[in-house]
Amino acid sequence: MQNALKDAAYTYVGVNAIAAEKIVQANTDLVEKLSNNDMVEKLNERFETSRKDFEDQFETTRKDLDTQLTAAKKTAVANGKDLRAKLDPIAERIEARLPMQVAKVLENGRTQAWDFYGVPAPKAAPKAAPAKAATTAKKAPAKKAAAKRTAAKK
Repeated sequence: MQNALKDAAYTYVGVNAIAAEKIVQANTDLVEKLSNNDMVEKLNERFETSRKDFEDQFETTRKDLDTQLTAAKKTAVANGKDLRAKLDPIAERIEARLPMQVAKVLENGRTQAWDFYGVPAPKAAPKAAPAKAATTAKKAPAKKAAAKRTAAKK
């Protein structure tokens, strides 16, 4: 019986030794394959190609995005000019009805908001001649006609 146990133990150890040797041999073969320059070079080439493709795609996408953002900003500023030209007179009329301190705060806030968005102030429109001058010119001929009628009656 002791001989049978010894034989079983030796067999168990022998089988494990052979298995360990096979595992070590397989790992050695794998290490040799990995250290083979051809395989490493192929992996490096694939990595470099993929990295370059990614960088090129990223750069192209970034340039396209920059172009689109520039165009969008120009459009927004142009539309903002129109909007500011329409809204500023309305805001000024509302501010004229408010107490001076409140109106100043609102005006400053409005100006800062437009500046933040990069929308310049609209150019002041040229002032027209006063309306009274035009009506005075029209009244003068009427006065002359009335004077002529009065003189004709005498």
